[in-house]
Amino acid sequence: MIGILLIMMSIGSAQYEVWGTPYDYAYLEKQSVAIEEGLEYWLENEKEIKNDFIGTHDQADTIAVTELIWEKSLSRPRRIAIEDDPALELGDIVALPDGRKILVTALNKKIKRGEVPTLIIDGGKVMTA
Repeated sequence: MIGILLIMMSIGSAQYEVWGTPYDYAYLEKQSVAIEEGLEYWLENEKEIKNDFIGTHDQADTIAVTELIWEKSLSRPRRIAIEDDPALELGDIVALPDGRKILVTALNKKIKRGEVPTLIIDGGKVMTA
């Protein structure tokens, strides 16, 4: 019995030798900063965003500017009431006849008997860089 167990124990064991140059993955951390010009120091609001899927500095710059515009747009809240439009969703941009644009962050609907349904849109004024 001991002989059989020793044979079974030695079946899967071996010594291996690996030749080659070691390769170590290095994940370089990319950093980008977007700053709005003309702010006093007490008005500055710093926000740090980390993302493991950004590949280049150009992508990091684009995302930083986009996030700055998003935060700037949300700091100017707007509310409008229009006739119901079932095609509108969160994240859409509504263009008004006078040229202003509103980014949709919330939708509420008022339905009353005998009246046209009203859609109340909460959002922020669309800003550009």
